[in-house]
Amino acid sequence: MTAAVAGVGVEMAGGSVGGREESAEPAPGPSEGVTPLMYACQQGRDHTVRQIIHRKPSSVQERDRTGKTALHYCVENQTLSCIDQVVEAEKGLIGARDEDGYTPLHLATIAGNKAVVQYLLGRGADVKAVDNEKHTAVHWATVCGEVELLEMLIEAGADASTPDLHGAYPLHYAAQMCGPNSEMGNDVRVGLQVLRKLLQYGVDVSVTDHDGRTPLLWAASAGSADAILALINAGASVSADDKDGLTALHCAASRGHLDCLDCLLNFCGAEVDTLDSNGCTPLFYAVTLGHADCTGLLLHHGAHPDKQDRKGRTPAHCGAAKGQLETLKLLHQKGADLWKRNVKGDLPLHEACQSGRRDLVLWLLSMRPDTVNAPNLDGRCPLHIAAINNNIEMCKILMDKQAAVNPIMRNSRGQLLTPLDAAVARSNRGCAKYLQLHGGMAASKLTDKHALQKAMQRALETSQQGSREQEGEELMSSSASSVHKSNRSTMTASPVNTEAQTETRGGADGVDGMKDAQEPGFSDGVAVGRESDVDGLTDPERHTEDEENAETGRRKSRTRRRKEKHRSRSGEEQLTSGQVESMETSLRRKGRKMASPSTEVSITQAMQNTMRKYALERRLFPTTFGIETRANQELPRE
Repeated sequence: MTAAVAGVGVEMAGGSVGGREESAEPAPGPSEGVTPLMYACQQGRDHTVRQIIHRKPSSVQERDRTGKTALHYCVENQTLSCIDQVVEAEKGLIGARDEDGYTPLHLATIAGNKAVVQYLLGRGADVKAVDNEKHTAVHWATVCGEVELLEMLIEAGADASTPDLHGAYPLHYAAQMCGPNSEMGNDVRVGLQVLRKLLQYGVDVSVTDHDGRTPLLWAASAGSADAILALINAGASVSADDKDGLTALHCAASRGHLDCLDCLLNFCGAEVDTLDSNGCTPLFYAVTLGHADCTGLLLHHGAHPDKQDRKGRTPAHCGAAKGQLETLKLLHQKGADLWKRNVKGDLPLHEACQSGRRDLVLWLLSMRPDTVNAPNLDGRCPLHIAAINNNIEMCKILMDKQAAVNPIMRNSRGQLLTPLDAAVARSNRGCAKYLQLHGGMAASKLTDKHALQKAMQRALETSQQGSREQEGEELMSSSASSVHKSNRSTMTASPVNTEAQTETRGGADGVDGMKDAQEPGFSDGVAVGRESDVDGLTDPERHTEDEENAETGRRKSRTRRRKEKHRSRSGEEQLTSGQVESMETSLRRKGRKMASPSTEVSITQAMQNTMRKYALERRLFPTTFGIETRANQELPRE
């Protein structure tokens, strides 16, 4: 609080005054900033104030560059004689607002200047005045931890239940200030005193901000179990959720507040498997963000380890996508099925390959080595994912575990892609060369097209059969079921793949949407570059050495390069990193009737956004509590 006031003082004093001696000389004009009268008021020099007002009465009307008057500058000291002289010279200054909407009462409250606040209230200051963000003096007394001033303002008629510009009430901020990471981090007991004082005045504990969050959610996000208990005892609902279905339990799990989770589960009766609007339980958040202690506590209280969200993902999928080995091991210890498939047919292994976490991939393969060639519904294998990400180390790991080098996936045009094709399309030269050296070939070089089609269909049927045989509660929505049906009809209708490549993998858009969040070259199914190399694979031979006829191959390569250069000059599409996923996203949209592009977002991004959403900003008043709209940026909707 003192530091905040000092900051205001420095700004008020300005560089134009600096070390100026006390003087009764005529003050500079308002365009020059701080006047001698303002400086004298700030320093509490009542004799100088009297002289300046006597010589130039109009000086009390002047404002600095930020719209502050001499009375604003008086609030930093307790020399009431200065304030009295200014008010007597111009009574209207009591309600004067600067460019931020602050009245002298606001600044006196922020400064914790009880004498000045009492004086201003006695002279008729408006206790309901708001600044530009609709903060009242009660808001400021709350966040500054001024319990006595808070009581003084309420007794003078201030409303303790007035929302600010973002719909946040003083009780919201009081709950926030109770957390150990709050702006008042020096002593959370002060925050609790403010919270309890507001509750003593009977404020409504069920008020919500513009995003539907109650003070209880703010307290859980801030990490204050004491504030949670105080609010629950005052009548707050433990099951209250915001506009996205997040409850206090979700908030505590996403921030890793173990004591808050324990309080909510043991003393407040919170439901351990409560769902948000995307079908995610608190366990999803704890696992994905790597909060092992919170994960263990939730599992101890009976959280379902295999719960599936609206996209068919389990906590294992989400944790694997972020490379969270420790929390996945906890799930495994509690009997979680790490081989469930989501609605796209992805295993947690696919997500782990996408994350690039090698020890996690090795751990999963050590339990089920046969899954190294497991395809998803699009025919996409872990080796495809490694090739797309140019992860040579991951390619080595997979091939050491007997991954086939030429599995086949299909793009949105019904064309076939091997890992080599995918690497070439993404201009991943290093990975492409590695695959070539280990027998990688372009799909166009695999001659038995009929065998390719049968092998692809067989692989897809195997993948679909695995999905049908999953045990446990069926939690996917009816829309997710229709996605499976639509996808199966699409995949069997199109000619596909080789006997030589009995391994086909799925997930053409970056492992269940994960690449949408991580690859800047992708844009929800809309390619930003030339698709011909990805979809058509027009010239895969130029990337494959023809040992039998090297000279002919080189001539063809040169011819193709000239043609591509000509196409580039004529304004045709260019090769980009977004092609593979864009085609696959297009396939989903056409064949499976998936959600609109604006909702195709990964669960890992959802977790990251939730962390940002409930992170306390290092400001006295966090604008909108630092929270972004979750519905459009986190878990995809179907």
